[in-house]
Amino acid sequence: MYLGHNYQEQCTTLSSRLTLELQKEVTLSFCNVVEITTESGKQVQVQGLALRNDVSKEELSVMIEDLDYLHINEIYTHELCMLIAPSKEAVQAYYDRYFKAEVADRVCRKFNFFRDGEGKNEEQIARYEEQMREELAHLHHTV
Repeated sequence: MYLGHNYQEQCTTLSSRLTLELQKEVTLSFCNVVEITTESGKQVQVQGLALRNDVSKEELSVMIEDLDYLHINEIYTHELCMLIAPSKEAVQAYYDRYFKAEVADRVCRKFNFFRDGEGKNEEQIARYEEQMREELAHLHHTV
């Protein structure tokens, strides 16, 4: 599903609101578009948006209440980031995909799958994967 023009209008609206609030120019940095599959099987696009401005998460939350394509990215904490997505279902699919990738990456690194991937103990891998799911549970957000 193509993001369409609505998200562009909403990003422009956000930019205007931030400029008025902060009384200075703002910078919106767009990230790559990612295609994901939602739980219902629908293909959708999600795009990242980083804000490098003096605005709090709470202030931003209020500014985007009526902008249904813009969502605060609850996973990324290094700077204030958002997700541009057509629905909450798409945001949830993004969070689920991110969580699964983090767990898989840690399992692969622990058992050296990046080197040879052979002769691994499946039971040991399953235990470690469950341990990583529990340890990384804080990354698995629900919309």
